[in-house]
Amino acid sequence: MAPTKQPAGSVGPMWPPQYEQGNDRVKGFYLSVVDDINEFVSLIDQLQQLQQSQNAGRVTARMIAKDGNTYVDGEQLEARIPLGGRWQGHTLLYYGRNHPSRKEQKRIKEQEERIIKTIGEFDETTTKDQAFRRVVNNHNMDLQILKNPTSSDIANIVELYASCYTEYTIPLDANGVKQLVTNPGNLVGVVRNRRNGKIASIGIAECNYKQINTISGNREFKFAEISDAATYSSEEGKGFYTGIEFFLLEQLAEKEFDLVYEEARACEPPINYACRRTGMNHYGWLEKHCVLNGRRQIQEVGKYENLNVWALTQTEIQKLFKE
Repeated sequence: MAPTKQPAGSVGPMWPPQYEQGNDRVKGFYLSVVDDINEFVSLIDQLQQLQQSQNAGRVTARMIAKDGNTYVDGEQLEARIPLGGRWQGHTLLYYGRNHPSRKEQKRIKEQEERIIKTIGEFDETTTKDQAFRRVVNNHNMDLQILKNPTSSDIANIVELYASCYTEYTIPLDANGVKQLVTNPGNLVGVVRNRRNGKIASIGIAECNYKQINTISGNREFKFAEISDAATYSSEEGKGFYTGIEFFLLEQLAEKEFDLVYEEARACEPPINYACRRTGMNHYGWLEKHCVLNGRRQIQEVGKYENLNVWALTQTEIQKLFKE
């Protein structure tokens, strides 16, 4: 199998899984409901064979499984997200397996586990209105969905990402950023300074509408990943990214998305606190998942970073915005 170019997005390839050279991993999203253990084992065998044939440092896959069945547990299932609404009775499974050379140090993993435990006990959730007021009224900024970005906007976002990251899972040069923010499947949320028009913070909801094969026929699964977060260091601590998350979630609630999730950098506690403030629940930890390198409060080593899986189901999203 030839390696694929790195896509301008976060969700990545569907099925069959593909080898991504930039992240040195085999990745895929299975488009049928897994109904029994035999099917699950067969998929895992396929993934492991691909990993071996490509000599890949990591293999990762997501699949929807019917609840009530028994699946391989332990380290290979990195996360489980129980679904709600139209997908009640199903769980989104994250499978992951790394080469021994791509393992996190025990002390780093323990530090990140302690932070998640602390965040799990953190009760200071907020509301959409509180988050919006903090951004708009307290800091004289505007929350916007970026449409038809100008060349100045592109240059601004390139600079913003460069201030946060030295390496990233996709190219963040002018061409890469333009593809990312003009992709019709992406909702791009920004905080913009009213005085000078400069974008101070960004987050993107990558929206997917996939037909999943079930025993009773195809069923649509609408899911979005919020990612590509960046805030200038001079603007941190002002609630900008939390405001963007709520702003994006409000749009996705109107479109009745089945699931919204975020894979937040485990080495940066603030973004994980932002996920918690919006009401997201923590469901797992992805080991050395992809190329990410920038400011780190926890000193992970190397270009691959660990990510925390946070999510809201359709039922939970609707509750957030219930009048």
